[in-house]
Formats: sequence, structure tokens, C-alpha cells
Amino acid sequence: KGRLSVGLVIPIIFLSIYGVVSYQASKDTIIDNYFNRASDTINAINKYMSLGLDMAELSSMEIVLDINFRKYFEMNYDDAIASTKSYDDIQDRINLNSRSNYFVSNIHIIGANGVGISTVTGINSHLYDQVVNSSIGKAFKEKKAQYMWVGDHAELDKILFNNKEYSTKSYACSIIRKFNDGRGFIIFDISTDRIRDMFADYYMGDGSIMGYITEDGRETLSDPELSNVFIDTVYYEKALESEDISGFSEVKYKGKDYLFIYSKFEGMKGMICSLVPMSTLLSEVKNIRMLSVLFVTIACIIAIIIVYMISKGISDTIVSINNTISHSAMGDLTVHLNTKRKHKL
Repeated sequence: KGRLSVGLVIPIIFLSIYGVVSYQASKDTIIDNYFNRASDTINAINKYMSLGLDMAELSSMEIVLDINFRKYFEMNYDDAIASTKSYDDIQDRINLNSRSNYFVSNIHIIGANGVGISTVTGINSHLYDQVVNSSIGKAFKEKKAQYMWVGDHAELDKILFNNKEYSTKSYACSIIRKFNDGRGFIIFDISTDRIRDMFADYYMGDGSIMGYITEDGRETLSDPELSNVFIDTVYYEKALESEDISGFSEVKYKGKDYLFIYSKFEGMKGMICSLVPMSTLLSEVKNIRMLSVLFVTIACIIAIIIVYMISKGISDTIVSINNTISHSAMGDLTVHLNTKRKHKL
């Protein structure tokens, strides 16, 4: 009975191995195919967003290099305020820039002459010294930079406007550019809502999370209820250290399996990242796994039934033979051995 069981179990084992191997091969193929499609999507987001950020960077430079703009901020405060036409021209120009660039939410100008101009009403005057003495002003001095991309300027948000604090929630990041002659700063804020709208246009699957992460580690996520999804994770740090522009890996997030995909910006620091639940990806191969389990289960049941029936037939025949032999040994020669099976003898 034991040998018979082993003989029937061996094919079942091979069937099980085949099911596992075929499932794993299907899983790997689906992940690779999904990454290729998702990578194209994320790279498209990257290029589209890069174009918007590059335009903001270029627009900020064009404004500070404009001769009329430079002349206006060379005036003293009283003369500049009195020059309403020049003031209105600059106001109209930054309003147009903020409307023409999809990603720009607001623009602020802080002049060394004390004048403040913004697409948001109520900007305070005489802020230049406070900006210079802030952490951002010190960073400009230390890096000897002409412009910087920052995740936020929360320190300045508290002082920019009358009777209200400008919220970091309204922008995802900013480019801050210093005037060439050092007579002020111009700030372009990149809209949080615009980035989230862009993420919504590129569906990555149920339960997926997309995010834009700045060089200094600020996240703008597709789901506003989430925070700190990518920052300080091992897989994000590996992506930062990697020389590859894009890549993927299987990771754990909140105890569940996800596919992590990233795409770095070229020419500037920052990254687009996505987490896609493996359950979403592998929904296509669930049937393979279910069928494998079903076939193996059915095979086991059939094997058990066959072993039972064959072993019972063998044991019943052998018992009958033994009884007949026992009666013959006791002198009863009238007994008959009734069996159609010959292979037990």
C-alpha cells in the first residue's frame, strides 16, 4: 500500500511543481510588462512636468533681465510707488505668467527698495532684509547661487501678506531667483492642485499612489490624505543613490506587497514615484493559481480513492486465500478458492 501511494504521489508532486513554476513565470512576465507600460506613463509625466518647471525657470530669468523691470527696482521706494504705470506693467506681466504656465500658482517679487508685488493681494512692503536674513537668504549666500528650487519657503510665508499666513499647502515647490544686481528676489510657486490633477489623468491601477518628491524631500502625493509615503524608506534611498534614471523593485508598504517605480528628472533634482499594489497587478494570474490548486486537490482526492480501492481489493483477496489455506491445513479438503485474480499468488 505504501509503495502504491508513493507511485501515485510522485506525479502529483510534479503537477504541483509545474503549477508553482508556471504561476511564477506568469507573475514575472506580467510585472515586466506592467513596468514597461507604467514606466512609459511615469516618464511622460516626468517630461510634461519638466517642461512646466523649465518654463517657470526661464520665465523667472526673463523677468529679472528685463530692462524696465531692472530700472523700476533701481528706484527708491517712494518713486517706485509713485510710478503706477511701471508697477501695473509688472503686475500685469506676472499675472500673465502665472496664468500661461499650467503649473505656476502664484508669483511674488520682493525688492530691495521695499516694493512688494504679487499675484496674491496684500503683499507686505520692506521684506527684503528679512528674506536676506532668513535660512533661504543664507543658503543663497553660502551656495553663491543665482536661483534655487526649494520644497517650501514656510519661513517667508509667515511674513509675506497682511493679516494672513500664506499656506504651504497651496504650492508643491518653488523656484526663487535673485536679481542679477542683488536688488531683490522673485518667487515662482508651483501649484499642488495642478500636480494632483496631472496624477489623476494617469491612472496606475486601484490602490496605487503617485508622488512628486523635491530635492529637499517634500512630497506632493496623489492622495492628499497621505504623507511621508516615500521619504525615509530604504527603496527610495536606493533609488536616489542609483545611477539609473528610472527603475522598479518589489517592496513592502504597510505590510503589503507593492511595486515601486521611479523616474528622475534630468537637469534638476527631483523624482516622480509610484507604488502599485501587487494584488492589482497579479489579478490577471489569480486564475492560474486557483486552477493549479484545484487540479492538485482533485488529483490528491482521486489518488486517495484509487489507493484505497486497489489496496482493499488486494487485502480482501489475500485474506480469502489465507482462510482457504488455513482450512486446508486443518484437513478440510472440501474448501474452494474462488477468485478471478491471479497476480496475488
